[in-house]
Amino acid sequence: MAELAARGVTRAKIGGFDVDGVLRGKYVSLDKLKSALGGGFGFCDVIFGWDCADVLYDNVKVTGWETGYPDTLAVLDTSTLRDIPWEPGAVAILADFRDEKGGPHPACPRSLLRTVADRAKQMGFSAKFACEFEFFCFKETPASLHEKNFTGMTPLSPGMFGYSWVREAQNKQLMADIFEKTKAFGIDIEGLHTETGPGVYEVAIRYDDVIRAADKAALCKVALKQIAHEHGLAITFMAKWNADLPGSSGHIHQSLWRGADSAFSDPASPDGMSRTMRHYIGGQCALLPELTALISHRQLLQALRPRRLGPAHRHLGHREPHHRPAHHRHRHSRRPRRVPPGRRRHQPLHRHGREPRRWPLGRRTPSSPPPS
Repeated sequence: MAELAARGVTRAKIGGFDVDGVLRGKYVSLDKLKSALGGGFGFCDVIFGWDCADVLYDNVKVTGWETGYPDTLAVLDTSTLRDIPWEPGAVAILADFRDEKGGPHPACPRSLLRTVADRAKQMGFSAKFACEFEFFCFKETPASLHEKNFTGMTPLSPGMFGYSWVREAQNKQLMADIFEKTKAFGIDIEGLHTETGPGVYEVAIRYDDVIRAADKAALCKVALKQIAHEHGLAITFMAKWNADLPGSSGHIHQSLWRGADSAFSDPASPDGMSRTMRHYIGGQCALLPELTALISHRQLLQALRPRRLGPAHRHLGHREPHHRPAHHRHRHSRRPRRVPPGRRRHQPLHRHGREPRRWPLGRRTPSSPPPS
């Protein structure tokens, strides 16, 4: 605490992820932060009983009116401490939620993902993941969006032009701020470019341990929205905000490791894929209908149509399949999944962590993928 005060830090932003992976939190003073670090802090468990627009769910079993939406214990993870570059004097720390017995809260996505990562460790694997996000950028403010009822929005750039050097340079200060401020926020961006669509960009985050990768994916969306706001812009990660335009999606790059060696690579195999990789993909292909029902809302399903460069088929391949193996180099073998939820304010890696049987190890019973 003394070190934080010496650096001019006056407050902390603490919080965790709700049932939909949305980051919920609050400011606290350094005195309150010291107390929270010592014994945790209370956080209303209504975050596990409502949606991303604060509309209460019905038939909720974890919490509800019958329990009175009590406080649940939140425990700070000090390894997530980071400066907030657009908020001088503030730091951020993420929390995990606990149940009444002190164990992982059953609806806490981050805790559940940690449980799955621990299961992988017991099987001899470590998991490294990375995310890419596509998003639309508009010359709008929160007030103008509501005044327009979220229609007739003005994109940052008109017309279609993916991978445009010109458009990226025309918005060079925004591009520079995205790279520099996310890095200062502890998120390394590997790539940033325009995508097909008016004002559409794609950002690729560097891979990391699955827990840190999930944190970075969630925090990256928060960061991009804040950076855009400082430029008088608004962005959305919605899967399909306009029926006449391409939708937004992304990739979740996945790999398993045994120590320093990739568990997905087998140079002796004709296709370069190890038996572990084939079973990993096979399990997800076999469970894809259930997994799609779990994470893909109606809006995203409307975007999954043939010949739209989106993943509309359950097999291996490149643009239209859900699974695209990337194993051109031994240490870079990975399995991009091409249907992360594109829901507004949605954080995919934490969302996927809600289903431990299917994420990240797929089925426990070996299964091979269907033919390409």
